[in-house]
Order: sequence, then C-alpha cells, then structure tokens
Amino acid sequence: LSTAHQELVRARQQIDLLQPVEKIGAKYRILADERNHLSLQQAAAATFFQQQIIDIFQPEIDRQRAKLSEFEEAIGRLETQLSEQREKIRRLRNEIEEAGGKRLQQLPDLIRLEQERLERKQENFLRYEELCRNCQIHVQVLTSEQFRQIRPQIDQLKDSIEAELTRLKHQTEEKIGKRARLNDDLLREVQELQELEKRSSKLPPRFASMRSQICRALHLDESALPFAAELISVSPAESHWEASVEMVLRSFGLSLLIPLEFHSRVRGYVEGHRMEDQYGHGARIDYLCVGKAGASSGDRIHQKSLFHKLQFKQHSMTPWIKAQVLRRFDFQCCDSVDEFNRIPKNALTANRHVKINAELHKKDDRSQIVDPRHFVLGWDNTDKKRRIKSRIAELEVERDQQSELIQKWDCQLTAHAETQRAATELLAVTDFESINFQHHEREIDALQQELRELKESNETVKLLAQRLHAAEGVEQQLEQERTTSLTTKGSLTTQIQQDERLVASAVSAVNQAEKMGVYEEHASQFAAIRIALGQPEPTAADFSTRKAEWEAETNRRLASLASSVDEVSGKLTAAMTRFLREFKEESDDLHASPQSLDSFLGVLDQLRREDLPRYERKFKERLNEEVTKEVALFNNALRQEEKEIADKITQLNIALANVDYDANRGTYMRLDPRRVNDKEIESFRRSLRECLDDSLDSSDEANQVRFQRIQTLVERLADKERATWRSKVTDVRNWYDFAALEMERDSKVVKSCYDGSSGQSGGEKAKLAFTILVAALAYQFDVDPSGETAGRFQFVVVDEMFSKVDDQNACYALRLFQQFGLQLLIVAPLDAKARVTEPFVDRYLHVVKDASTQRSQMFSMTAQEYDEVLQGFASNGKPRQARSQRDNESLRSSR
Repeated sequence: LSTAHQELVRARQQIDLLQPVEKIGAKYRILADERNHLSLQQAAAATFFQQQIIDIFQPEIDRQRAKLSEFEEAIGRLETQLSEQREKIRRLRNEIEEAGGKRLQQLPDLIRLEQERLERKQENFLRYEELCRNCQIHVQVLTSEQFRQIRPQIDQLKDSIEAELTRLKHQTEEKIGKRARLNDDLLREVQELQELEKRSSKLPPRFASMRSQICRALHLDESALPFAAELISVSPAESHWEASVEMVLRSFGLSLLIPLEFHSRVRGYVEGHRMEDQYGHGARIDYLCVGKAGASSGDRIHQKSLFHKLQFKQHSMTPWIKAQVLRRFDFQCCDSVDEFNRIPKNALTANRHVKINAELHKKDDRSQIVDPRHFVLGWDNTDKKRRIKSRIAELEVERDQQSELIQKWDCQLTAHAETQRAATELLAVTDFESINFQHHEREIDALQQELRELKESNETVKLLAQRLHAAEGVEQQLEQERTTSLTTKGSLTTQIQQDERLVASAVSAVNQAEKMGVYEEHASQFAAIRIALGQPEPTAADFSTRKAEWEAETNRRLASLASSVDEVSGKLTAAMTRFLREFKEESDDLHASPQSLDSFLGVLDQLRREDLPRYERKFKERLNEEVTKEVALFNNALRQEEKEIADKITQLNIALANVDYDANRGTYMRLDPRRVNDKEIESFRRSLRECLDDSLDSSDEANQVRFQRIQTLVERLADKERATWRSKVTDVRNWYDFAALEMERDSKVVKSCYDGSSGQSGGEKAKLAFTILVAALAYQFDVDPSGETAGRFQFVVVDEMFSKVDDQNACYALRLFQQFGLQLLIVAPLDAKARVTEPFVDRYLHVVKDASTQRSQMFSMTAQEYDEVLQGFASNGKPRQARSQRDNESLRSSR
C-alpha cells in the first residue's frame, strides 16, 4: 500500500508541475499562431494588393476611356463649329470687300440651310422631351448645363426602375407560385368531392382506392371489407364531442376490417403488392382480422363512457366493433377539468384533451383535427360534402384575388419596362448639340434680319462689319473651349496610361505568382486582409493611402506579437526547467524549450490517460478490499428496502386520499410510518455508518481504524449466538412502527391518530380493520395507486364480509377495494344484508345444492340480468320471461 501510494503521489506531483506548462503552452501557441497567421497575411499582401489593383483600376480605366470618348466627341464638335465659324468669318470678310452685292444672293441659301438643321434638331428635341415625360421628368432642357444636370437624374431613375422591376418580378413569381398551390388545393378538394359523391361515407379517397385495389384483385365485394369508420358515427345530440371522438378513434376508424375467412388471402396480397393511393403514390394501410365478438365479462358501462356518444351501423361486424370500442377506447367523457383530474386514466374532454394514464396526456388543436372536413367517422357524408363545397368556393375566391394581383403587377411591369427603355434611349443622347435647335433659330433670325436690313439700307458694309465682329467673338469662345477640352483630354490620357501600366504590372505579378504556384496559397489569406482593411472598400482615389495604413498597422502588430511571444516563451521555458529539476530522469528525453512543448504535453496526456489512473487503481485495489465493498453493498441493500417501504406507503396514501373515511367530517385516512425507538437497532445502524464514514482521510492509520470497525461488525453478525439479534436488526420492517391518521381533507389537520383499536366501537374497529386489511393487501400486491394496474390479477376472497358491519362501513370497504383495483369475491348469502354490494357487483355466482344428487351447481348472472329479475318481481310479483335456459336456471337459483 505504501509503495502504491508513493507512485500515486509522484504521478500527481508530475501533473501539478506539467499543468503550468500546459497552460502557458496554450497561451504560447495562441500567440505564435496569431503571429504566424499575420506573417502569412504579410507574405500574401503583395499578391493581394496586385490583385486589388486589377480589380479596382481596370473598371476605373474603362470609365476613364468612356469619359475620354466623350471629350473626343466634344473636341470634334468644337473643331467642326470652329471650322464653320472661321469659314463664316472668311465669307464675311470677302463680302465686306464686295460691298454687299454678293451677300444678298447668298443669304436665302444660308437661311434654307439653317432651317434644315433647325427642323432636324427640333425633331430630336421633341423626341427627347417625350422620353423625359415618359420618365416623369418635367424639366425643359434648353441649355447644355441643364442637359448635364439631368443625366445623373436619369441614371438614378434607370437604377431605381431596374430595382423595382426586379422586385415586381419576384413578387409576381411568388403570387404565380401561390396561385399554382391554390389550384393544386382546389383540384384536390374537387377530386375528393367527386369521390365522396360516389359513396355515402366520409372515408378519404386514398383509403377507398386501396380497398378497391384489394377487392378487384381478390374478386371481393367492397361491402365485405368495410373500414371501421364506416360503421361508427357520433350521435347527433353529441356533435360538440365530435372532434374529440375523431381524435381518439381516427386511427382505429381508418383500419380496414377483414373477416377471418378472407384474412389469409388479403395478407398474402398485401405482402406481395405495393399499396397505392388514387394518384399511384405509395400508401400505408392498417387492417384488422375480425373474428367473433368475445363475450363481455359484464354489461355495466359507465354512464359517461365514450361508448354512449356513438351510433353503430347495422352490419355483421357491428358486435365486434362495439366490443373493440369498449375494450380499447373505454374513455370517460368529462364535462370539467376537475372531473378530468379525478379520473386516474382513460379520460376525455370536449376540447380534445385526452388522458391515457397518470403520466400520458394529449391535447391536439391542429386545424386538421378541429376541421370537420377531415372527419372520417360516419356513413353520411352530406355535411362533409357541404363543407368541401364551401372550401372550394373560398379557394376559388382566393385564386381569383391572386390572379387580379398578378394582372395588376403585369401592368406595372409593362409600364416600368417602358420607362426603362425611355431612360436607356435618353442616356444614349450624349451630346447636347444634337438637340440644341435654339442657336439655329437665332442664326435664322439674324440672317433674316440681315437680309431685311440689306434690302432696306445702303449701309451694307457697316452691317457686315458688325456680323464679322460677332463671329470673331464666337470664334474666340470656341477656341477657348477647345483648348480647355484638349488640356483635360491630355491629363485624362496620361492618367489612363499610368493606370494601364499599373494594371499591366499587377497582371504580370499575379501571373508570376500563379506560375510559381503560390497564388492559391496567398489567396487563402485574401479574406482576412480584406477584413483588416475595413469598410468601405478601397477605391482608385484612396488605394495607396489605405495600402500604406494596412502595412504600417501589420508591422506594428507583428512587433507587438514578437515581444509577447518572447515573454511567454521565457515563462514556458522556466516552467519546463522546474519540472526537469524535480524529475531529472526525464532530462534524457525532454529539453526545456518551446520546441519540446508537444513532448511535455505528451507526458502530461499519458499521465492523465494511463499512468495516473493505473496508480490510482493500484492504490484503490489495495485500499478497497472485498469486505469494504460488501459492507457498502449490504448498507445500500438496507437503504433500498427502506426506500421501497416509503414508496409503497406513499402509493397507499395516494389511493386512501381518494376515499372518504368519514363523509360527514370530510376526512380520509393516511398511514404514518415512524422509526422505532430501539437501542439495538440504533446501535447497529450507527456501527454500519461508522464503517463507511467518509470523514476519515486516506492515511494508513485511518484505514486501520476503518478495518477494525468493519471487523467488529462482521464478527457480531457472524456470531451464531446472536441469530435473534441479527434477524431483528437486519429486517428493515422492524425499523418502523405504523399509525393510521384520520386527516381533514380541506385543512389537512390530523383529526385522530390510531395506533391500536382500543376505545373504539365495533363499527369503528371494523372500519379501521378494513382500512388496514386493504392497505396490507395492496402493499402485498404492489398495486398502482390509481387502482388501474393493467394486466394484473389481484384477487381477494372474503367470507361473510358484512355479517357484523353496518351498510355505511360496508360501502366504505367496497370503495377501498375498488380504489385499489382489487378483484373481490364476496362469499355470503343473498340476503338483505348483501344488498349494499349491488352498485359494485359486476356478476353474481349463485351456488345451489341438488338434494337428489348431493352435488353443488354454480349459476352465473350479470348485474343487468339480476336487475331485470328484480324489476319483474317489482312490477307483477313474477319474474320476466328469461332469454335462455341458462337464464331460467339462474332465475330459479335467485329465488
């Protein structure tokens, strides 16, 4: 034991020294992993940012090229206008030289040319205005500034229209799907209605289809194979119970009833064929073999039984159906939850609340259970067809509503598509000059004015000079605009070239990374780098700044992690050194460095998984010898017997509480177990506890004390001269005395306590004796406290049970037997004293001795037959005509 203990202590010391290594090592690995991960990001950053250049700058280059094209178009337009203006200036100068004669000849041609240009641009302008109206833009575009300002609005409108089109298409698809589902539901309802029109029962079509499949194959009449639901119906007066009855009987009702003569044929067919519903889908069928209805053990059915709420169709299987309902579904229908709570098992409320036993309760409020359209019981489906027709009408209304919505949204889709096309056409007009008709109007007015003035005045040269001055001003403005556009074009071209070189370099770098096989490795870090960059995503404008910020932050974090790793590495090495200093023999295989962390953890894992359990097991095998185990088992057995006694007394008290002991006083009985005040028993129990005292430590001295106590107790139990003492103290029943407490039901106050029968009248003694007798029988039979132990035969025979007991106490005794579910046979003469038993009797057994043969015969009579006999005597002093020879013999016996 000492050697085992030393090994155990050494293993625990090793674990204690290795646990700091494990803890610090976990922190070291976290920091090292974070550093390695950040290093991987840093290594992948070059490839990542090259890829970012491609992803960001390539679309930017495309946008710049589109913008460059716009500038080139504008420059071309300005150069054309500038060329025209210079030509105009040249003509004016020539005309000034010619003093105006030639000018009068040219003006009509110039006016006609400007008129053609005006008409063409007016047509473009009107089309542009029409498109703006289609886009709900009510701004007249008369200047280039207005043209420029309206384009972002059109862009935004186009985006919003596209989003609205997407949303409407999604909603329309959803409604089309919903309408399709409604059509499917409507089709199923119509098909079910058509099936119900073919028959009178409420049976779902798929079950009728499976029966037809079986009957066609076996050449049987469908009426010979009914479903149970076709023979059972809820009474019209009990219609408010219909949903609850359907819930209980549905599974049974959808069982196909097979007469015994056809059972083997049906079974063979079902085994060899696939069962299908009316649509050809695989289906499930339950079928029951129907033999003769068994004889009832009695005909006393509770007045609130589910059976009384049913009607049964006349059929050869109806007796068997009734017997099955009584045997399998004998639920008591409760009008209140209080009544529901009092019934131990098989209870039912009108709200589909079912109790199967004390533990299992069910309540089903699903629409399929509540909706009468899904009911299956009964042979008249008129109401079910009416409800299905109503449901069909509802589905048609809902389907039409969905169709109206779809049509409405289709119109909106068409309108939005028109707006989208208009916005697209508007955006295609990129040059304001293509719709700018106003300067042509002004030019025409000027030419016409010039023509009039030339015709009306001789100051031709003066007018031409004014026109020349104006034309030169326009030329100067156009020249300035062209210069500005050329400068902007040059800057944009330079920027595009720089960006293209940047993208080309990035593409080359990415291709090189792919060629070297490192791109995929670097790509695994792209998501982490992107998260570290934060939101919003980098753009061409801030790419360089964001890249520099990320690199600076990454370098800072790497430096911080390197410092932390070095610090934790020093602590880890110190912890490893402490372990190796205490256990020098481990130095051959282990070295105090972070690289040896796995080896140290392997030693710790082995100690936890193998060495420590082995040392502990070795120590405990020596410490916990068989005698200690046996004493513990012995003590546990005694405790288990104590618990069983307490559990049984609790069960008995539950049942006794359901029976009034004194109805006038409102009391019931409760058994009260009490510990006996016996020195020998208390001494034995104290010795047993001391043998298993957990307060002793695990030292050798403490173990010696424990074994000495066990040895003393075992020697006393083994002493043959102490056999009486041994039997007394080891029989747990001797540890208790019992008293009977009469409790007030409302206040739970003890009214009387009985630990004997002294001082009581004869009736009170008999009543107390019955209480103790029934409790003892129930204890012996180990009955369920509800008195409804299924499948148990708990038979009691009492001779002359009520010969010296008044009727009140007799009824109390019978209620006790009934509460505990005991099958009672009372042997007594059928005299007035026995009349008290009538409400409890299920069957009478009358024994008659034949005087001639000296043999006894026993005749059986149900409670109902006995009542009929008594009623016959009460009406005319003679018994009614018996229904059989056996009944005649019973009647003679009863006389």
